[in-house]
Amino acid sequence: MSQQHGYQPQPGMQSHQAPPPQDGKWESSLMNCTPCGSCCLSFWCPCILMGKTTARLEDPSLRDYSCVNADCLIMSGITFLGFPCIFITIKRMELRKRFGIAGSGLGDCCVSCWCGCCAVIQHDNEARRRLGEPGKDGQTFVQQGYQENPGMTMPK
Repeated sequence: MSQQHGYQPQPGMQSHQAPPPQDGKWESSLMNCTPCGSCCLSFWCPCILMGKTTARLEDPSLRDYSCVNADCLIMSGITFLGFPCIFITIKRMELRKRFGIAGSGLGDCCVSCWCGCCAVIQHDNEARRRLGEPGKDGQTFVQQGYQENPGMTMPK
């Protein structure tokens, strides 16, 4: 019988995962207003798109998604009070932290206050690009750009 020599966590110890590096960049542009449906939704009813983005972050397949969810209701209430940029800023900071995107709270606040609709679309596009689109059978498909194959070399 062979023994495995490895780290064994002790009772009561918690494991912590290191946060992703903060040198990443947004994969989607702030001024990208596509797809058209997201653009219209963000302008007329940003609470629904915000709720969908949050649901996608929790479950990329959107299997149990409902357009009226907790984040949608919170966004609706805060928008009704006249301060949608507060909630958009919070969600933007969470998204940056999750995907390791560089930035600052002040920058998030400025983007959210001056162009909230654009920020909500960018959040949705970023989540869709990084987590994939749900397929017919609940599987997700991640969009990947062209991946160059390494060149062939002759042995010497």
